[in-house]
Amino acid sequence: MAARDTRTAIIDAAIGLFSERGFEAVSTREIARVVGIASPSIYKHFASIDDITREALRISTQRRAAPYRQVLEAGGPAAERLKAVVIAMIAGFQRDPGLVHLYQQLLAARQDAVMAQVSALWEQDMQPALIGLIAEVAPGQDAAFAYYVLFSFVLGQALFSPVHERLRPL
Repeated sequence: MAARDTRTAIIDAAIGLFSERGFEAVSTREIARVVGIASPSIYKHFASIDDITREALRISTQRRAAPYRQVLEAGGPAAERLKAVVIAMIAGFQRDPGLVHLYQQLLAARQDAVMAQVSALWEQDMQPALIGLIAEVAPGQDAAFAYYVLFSFVLGQALFSPVHERLRPL
């Protein structure tokens, strides 16, 4: 397996294991077993389990944002694109409840520094585009405030309640 493929396999395995069992319950040995490599081989790609965790969250956040980016770049009426982003967000929670579970675990474990990194990725990647879209939909309103209200509600429902377990595919 090529180094890049192995690195990707390590991250994918880590995301799956973290989602199932939580950060504290997963070891590099388990990740290596899932990938099918010797445990010490992980350290050719990552210095520590913390590095794996950070990279897993970064990759998960990028994957999660990809459908939103597509909607934003598609063009069309702003209100329809905003609606499509919210639907894509809900669909993402439905498709990947493990990622939601992962974020819930981070919050429960008070991993504030890691959550701050995830938030920073979202804020630099998606937040400005979404605020701009809201400004198109509601000119004259405080688009940044509306963004925080709307997306705090949607994310809060997913992260602080078991609502994602009740969602059905759209």
